[in-house]
Amino acid sequence: MEIVDYSTPRRGEDLSSPNVTRSTAIVADTPRSQVIEQRIFINERKENILLAAGEFVEVLNLVEAGEIVSIEVVSDNPYTSVYLEMDDYKNQEPNGVTAAELLARGRDEYSEREFYAEDRQKDGSYVIKYHPRKSDKYTDKLRLVVRNDLRPGDLFGDTFGTQELVMRGNLPTPQKLNFTAGGSISSTEFRTIARMDSEVFANALIRHPDGYHVNAPNLAILKDPRIKTVPFNPYVGEAGKISITQILSDSTTNPYVVFGEPGDETQLPNGETPPAGASTTIRPWPGMYGANGSFDMSNQWVVIYGSTAEDIATPVSFGGGGAGTTADLPAASDSPRLVFRRGNTLYFPGRSANVKVYNHVTTNWEDFDPLNYAGATHGAIAYQLTNGLNFKPPAIEITPTDEVTAEGIGSIGYLTEARTKPHVFIREIIVRRIRTKYLNG
Repeated sequence: MEIVDYSTPRRGEDLSSPNVTRSTAIVADTPRSQVIEQRIFINERKENILLAAGEFVEVLNLVEAGEIVSIEVVSDNPYTSVYLEMDDYKNQEPNGVTAAELLARGRDEYSEREFYAEDRQKDGSYVIKYHPRKSDKYTDKLRLVVRNDLRPGDLFGDTFGTQELVMRGNLPTPQKLNFTAGGSISSTEFRTIARMDSEVFANALIRHPDGYHVNAPNLAILKDPRIKTVPFNPYVGEAGKISITQILSDSTTNPYVVFGEPGDETQLPNGETPPAGASTTIRPWPGMYGANGSFDMSNQWVVIYGSTAEDIATPVSFGGGGAGTTADLPAASDSPRLVFRRGNTLYFPGRSANVKVYNHVTTNWEDFDPLNYAGATHGAIAYQLTNGLNFKPPAIEITPTDEVTAEGIGSIGYLTEARTKPHVFIREIIVRRIRTKYLNG
C-alpha cells in the first residue's frame, strides 16, 4: 500500500502547515492497527448546540479515506463560521466561511465543490451547504469545525459614543446598527407576558430579530469605504438575548413618563428650561461629525413625573415604599440603559448621559441620587439619554401591577445584561459521507 507523504505539501494552500509528522496518513498494517477497506455510507447529525463567543464544536476529526456527499449547517446567526479540512485542502483559514460572507458574494445558489448559503429562512435560521454533484474524495483526513466568532461585547453598548462597528478579520460589516440604542420593538406576543424580567419575555424578544424599528447607520463605513458591508445583523437570535430588570411603582401614585423631541436638548418635554450643566443644543438623531472629525451624539430628554398631571414638584414613587421612594431607579453613575414598555412595544432610548432631579424647595434641578431622594423636597426626575430615539413615543403611565394590557399603561426597567459573550444557536449539523478506508485499532 502506498504511504501518503505530506512532508512536501502538494498544494500552495498548505505551505503554512505541512504535515511533516505524517500523522494523518493511513499507513500499512502494523502490530497495533490495521487498515480496513470497506465502503460504508455514514450520516452524521448533531442538533441543538449553544456556542458562546469564541467557542466551537469539532464535528469531525478523522483519519480515514472516503467521499463527502453533503454538508449542511443550520444556525440562527449569519456569522456562524464553518471550517472544512480535507487532506491538504482548507476552505478558508483560519476560521472558515460564514453565511454573511457567502451571501455578500452572491453565493446563494448551488456552487460545485464550494460552500454556498441560503438567505434567512422564515424561522430566522441561516443555512450553509456543501453539496458536490459527484462525491468529493479525500484520501486520509477529514475535519469539520463550526465556530462562533462574534466579538465579546455589550449588545447595546459597543457602538456607544461612536455609532461604529467593524467585524473581525474578513467578516463583512453590517450597514445598519439595528440592534443598538435608538430603537423600539413591537409584538403582539409581548402583551401576553406580564413581566419584562422573565425568561419567557427574553425568549420572546429573540423570536423577532427583524422587529427592531431603528435605522441607525454604521458610521464606520463613512470613515473607510473599503469595508465590505452586508444588510445582516450579527446580533440576532441567541446573540441578541438580553436581560431586563423591571422597576415597580408604588400604589399611592403612578409615575408618568414623557419623552422629549429627538435630538432637541434645548427644552424638556413640557417646554421647561433644561437643568443647568446639561447639554442644550440641537443635533439631529443619531448625531453628527464635527469639524475636527469627532462624532457628537444626539440626546433625548425623558422625564419621569409623579403623576399624569406632569407637575415637576410632585414626588415620584417606585418600589412599593410609599411616596418619594426611588431606591430602585438607577443612578447616573451606573450609566443605565433604560427600557420603557407601553403595551406590546418596548423602547430602547440608550444610555444615560445625565440624570437630574427637581428640588421644589430651591426650585433648582440637582444631581439625582436614588438613595437620598426625599418626597418632601424632590419631584420629577429627568434623564438625558444618548443617542435617544429618532421619534417621540406617546407618554406611559407606570402602574404598580404587572398589567400592561390597557392603552397607555406600561413599565420601566433597565438592561442588566446584554450578553458579554454573545451566543449562537446551532439548530443542526448534517454530514453525509462514504467511508472507504480507515484504521482499526
